[in-house]
Amino acid sequence: KRGRDEGNITVGFFHPYCNAGGGGERVLWRAISCVHRRYPAAGIVVYTGDTEAAPDQILQKARDRFDMDIGSEKVNFVYLHKRKYVEASMYPYFTILGQSIGSLILGVEAMLSEAPDIFIDTMGYAFTLPLFKYVCGSKVGCYVHYPTISTDMLDAVQSRRLAYNNKKRVSGNPLASFVKLRYY
Repeated sequence: KRGRDEGNITVGFFHPYCNAGGGGERVLWRAISCVHRRYPAAGIVVYTGDTEAAPDQILQKARDRFDMDIGSEKVNFVYLHKRKYVEASMYPYFTILGQSIGSLILGVEAMLSEAPDIFIDTMGYAFTLPLFKYVCGSKVGCYVHYPTISTDMLDAVQSRRLAYNNKKRVSGNPLASFVKLRYY
């Protein structure tokens, strides 16, 4: 808490796709609801790249989709305009590396907008954690609904099977498969 009382604490949730309406978003809104129930005076910040949706639209979608009523006065949205840098389509090769570097760009944008006392990554952008911890002095934590690298992805590369993440020039080449496993 950095010596502050509960009313001055800000908890930031890094979820650039908070308006997507899937399972990860259900976890996000449940976490926000729990923080408010346990610490009603704490400020909540949601870092989102959903720039096309107003705060009331995002909260209404959470209400309709997940049956969670979170008042707009309890949540501050920080809109991130550099979300494209974490999109897989930006990086046809070395996607994870590109997205990791992109998450730093997005994290810097978030950090410069508002530095929370507690920072929680809920999307799997692990590079944002040291950024907020060491640059902002935030306490950090994470909950990741979908891992960046899954066992299915590892298995496809290890068994040299063609897959969405394992193109023919990698799956057909033992050295390339070895290097990709080390990359993962």
